[in-house]
Amino acid sequence: MEKEKLRPFWGKILFLHGESPEGYFIEIEGERREMLQVLADPLEENPIAVGRWISGFALEVGSFLRVLRWKVIPEEKDLLPIEATPFEEGFSYLTAVGFPLHTAKVIYQAWGPGAALYLRARPYAPAEEGYISLEELDRLYIAKGLPRLHPARTKGLTRYYLRWVAYSYGHTALDLSTLFRFVRNEERLEAVMAGIAILIAEGEVETIEDKIALKSLYTREKEIADFFSQDPEENIPIPSASVPLASKLNEDQRQAFAKAFRYNKMALLGGPGTGKTTLIRALTDAWDQMGLKYILLSPTGKGASRLRQATGKEATTAHRFLYSRNQSRFSALVLDEAGLLSSPLLSAILRKIGRRTRVLLVGDSNQLPPVGPGSPLQDLAGSLPTHTLVTFVRQEDSSLIEAALRALDGNLFLEHLNGLVLPFQDTPPMEELWNLWKEQEDLQILVPWKPPPFGADYVNGFISKQLGKGGFFPGMRLIGLRNLPSLNLWNGEVYRVLQATEDSVALEGGALLSRDEAMRLLAPAFAITVHRAQGSEWEEVALLLPDGYSSLLSRKLLYTAITRAKKRFHLFYHPKALEKALANDEEERSTALRLLLSRR
Repeated sequence: MEKEKLRPFWGKILFLHGESPEGYFIEIEGERREMLQVLADPLEENPIAVGRWISGFALEVGSFLRVLRWKVIPEEKDLLPIEATPFEEGFSYLTAVGFPLHTAKVIYQAWGPGAALYLRARPYAPAEEGYISLEELDRLYIAKGLPRLHPARTKGLTRYYLRWVAYSYGHTALDLSTLFRFVRNEERLEAVMAGIAILIAEGEVETIEDKIALKSLYTREKEIADFFSQDPEENIPIPSASVPLASKLNEDQRQAFAKAFRYNKMALLGGPGTGKTTLIRALTDAWDQMGLKYILLSPTGKGASRLRQATGKEATTAHRFLYSRNQSRFSALVLDEAGLLSSPLLSAILRKIGRRTRVLLVGDSNQLPPVGPGSPLQDLAGSLPTHTLVTFVRQEDSSLIEAALRALDGNLFLEHLNGLVLPFQDTPPMEELWNLWKEQEDLQILVPWKPPPFGADYVNGFISKQLGKGGFFPGMRLIGLRNLPSLNLWNGEVYRVLQATEDSVALEGGALLSRDEAMRLLAPAFAITVHRAQGSEWEEVALLLPDGYSSLLSRKLLYTAITRAKKRFHLFYHPKALEKALANDEEERSTALRLLLSRR
């Protein structure tokens, strides 16, 4: 029976066959008894974490589960044609296929006993999720005798490339010529061309104008387009006389304040120091006077904390909101730092709040696009009523703002920096960077990328070696890699270690992890990527800018890095890298959302 013909139902869990990147394999006895794949909700981006969260409440054998979204697992005709061991021996199957023991262990820990079933249905999922490189996985299957044009391979490669381009480069809809440039390998290109045709016929890939998109991401972006397609004009009275702060707004802010009462869906843009947070405070003061129930969200914990401090109102992170069991309805929603929201994350938020809620998207469209698929703020800003604040109200960091704006225009900005500026040629001056960090341990080091050459891994290793400490130690700075509400751990949040023993690691904020969990779920954060730094600010920031991945060096990267510093910004740069960054006016992401909005 097709998913659309089924209605939500309660059922008794008979067996947990494991988790997959798209849901949980559950044998359930309710109105129907069959093997179901209960789809991950609310976040498709990190469903394993969602699965563990739900597990804490419901997913136990013998308990009852309300199935809201699901699909019956079909008889897959295009399975990986490698003989399976018994279903319960998922780990044995992984090793029989040829995965190295360590890789098989990691996959089995993530997928559980259902690993064999899921791998046969989605053989390239280990590469999609980063457990093994595509090249190694493909060689492994070819060596096992997988025909090069077998549907398991053609579909698997196509899914991999569409997902990889979406999550690495943000493009959710691609024309074929662009997709083929990412494939590069001529032999795989033939397989991908065949896979596209099959997946379009099976409904797993959507076509929109001259582009193709994964159905899962297309659906998310269509939800966003549908949510904002209603008439945004809905005047409500402005109680400015009873809001003292409103009288202190400048003319630029007053215009935006009035628009926020005229439109129920609106984007508020502006760079640092233009008074976005002050305007949010004035609006929430007015909503308090009117008795409107609202919620303030930010993508990051630091952003939510800064919003609380600046407005005096309760604010929380987008992920905490999504994972909360609170089903309250709100009259208004403010999404601060909305430029950090990927399309799957924004669609999950909109799905939870309901279409009648007033929504104010607040952000800086000049920053780097979000980590993840899409760029919804940039897409919506051209479609929604939008006000861009241009009047600066914060003067203490005016030199850094000038430097950031010059970088954004592609102009040299070094004379406007107020910290150490040090060029280098071949190898970064790590001793000078180390000395600077020693003088100011709250200094946050930023880099353009994580891997070599001279990425975050290199800098973190260098500082740890200079400290003469290995493993985890008090004061160590770490960043979360997954959203795990049960552990009070959040992806992208920076933590300090309070206490570390042989068995456990305690973090500020209350998170307590076993050492094994800490190894899998945290990474050193003395240095982090500029992308990871979005939504956070530090008193002092140092950017290490080596020469390397040219596509990652851009004006927006420089702008974003400089605007993370509240008081002082230091730059260690390779002249060629700086030249490449200033010359690269990063292209817009190709998204289904933009195409859908253009049709309305």
